[in-house]
This record gives sequence, structure tokens and C-alpha cells, in this order.
Amino acid sequence: MKKHYLRIFFPLALFCCAVLFLGCSKADEETLEGIWERVNVADINSDIVEEWHFFDNVLEIFHYEKTNPEDLVLFASGVYRLKNNTNSQELFLSDMGHMDHFNGDWDVLTLNNATMVISKDIPGEVLYKEFTKVVND
Repeated sequence: MKKHYLRIFFPLALFCCAVLFLGCSKADEETLEGIWERVNVADINSDIVEEWHFFDNVLEIFHYEKTNPEDLVLFASGVYRLKNNTNSQELFLSDMGHMDHFNGDWDVLTLNNATMVISKDIPGEVLYKEFTKVVND
């Protein structure tokens, strides 16, 4: 009798977990999609603004002067994928051209509708980026 319940319960529980996991990852992808302004923690008063545009699995990084926000300059571009692990999230970047040290997995420390914080270990240092959301999509 106990095995009968396991035969019914186990597939049902597995299906529910898969639905929850896939639903969460879709919501996280929608949260990531949009325009994010990098917070320059090294120079909070910088005249240069950096925006990361996440749309359709393509990342474009633009720079512009605060006094001339219409004059976007494409700094780098590549491909991204958000990966959900059991206890963490990773942002995988590839094809970043001259910014090839950005390629690979970034740890997603915070991701919500207003703030994103990511980090990546590279030889000799840790890249740490904070963002605020500018536009959803």
C-alpha cells in the first residue's frame, strides 16, 4: 500500500517542483529584461553613465555623458543567459568582444525590479557591478 502512494505522490511532486522552478526562472528573466544603469561606486560623481540593455538574450553596454543622454555610444555587446541553480542564480555572458573578461558566469547577488548586483571572480580580482533599473521593456 505504501508503494502505491509513492508511485502517485512522487511523479506529482516532481511535476509541481518543475512547474515552480520553470515559473520562477521565467519571472526572473522578465525582471532582468530592460535597461539597467550601473552605479559607479568608485566615482559616484562621474560625468559618464553606463547602461546595460538586456533584450532578447542580447546584452548591449552603452556609455554617454550625463549632459547628453541622447548620444549613446555602444561600448560592448554580447549574448546573455540567466541560469537558475538550486541555491543561486548566475548570469552567463558570452561573445563580449574586447570585453572578453566579462565572458562566463557572474554570480547574481541581487535581482529585483529596482536593483541588480552581480559579481565575477577573475584572476587577481573580483568584478562587482551594482545597477538600478531604468526601463522595464
